[in-house]
Amino acid sequence: MRRRMAVMVVLMAALAALAACALGAGEGDKGGAVDEGAESLAGGYTWRREGGIAGFCDVVELTPDGAAEVSSCASDPPRMVAQVRLSTAQASLIAGWVVRFGSFEREETDPATADAMTISVEFDGQGDEQPDEGDVAAMIDLAQQVLLEATR
Repeated sequence: MRRRMAVMVVLMAALAALAACALGAGEGDKGGAVDEGAESLAGGYTWRREGGIAGFCDVVELTPDGAAEVSSCASDPPRMVAQVRLSTAQASLIAGWVVRFGSFEREETDPATADAMTISVEFDGQGDEQPDEGDVAAMIDLAQQVLLEATR
């Protein structure tokens, strides 16, 4: 029992140290979510949703440094709704995609005629691979999560 407690204490201390590193604890830190290498990593992606019966027009811009901007494109120019910081896991995911995948654009429109909805992704990457449908779906899901969190 004592050994199990000692192991748990060591694990909790290690997790606390990792959490402090991931949050970039130090002077001038504003709760950033990414490691030092991603700060200089260019790229990211823009997700856009237009149409549908509700008349959506949303834009979410995500970058590997953990910044996200949510805008409404119902006006011209688009009106900013929120600026948010991504979690460490979300920013790391984007940074991994930027390193792995090359730039691409995807657009999907549902088959409805009067109230069709179009979802597009413009990705700015530095890698050599192209994403499969599962990767693009994960990008869309992440952008939708950020939109929901920012508009609560």
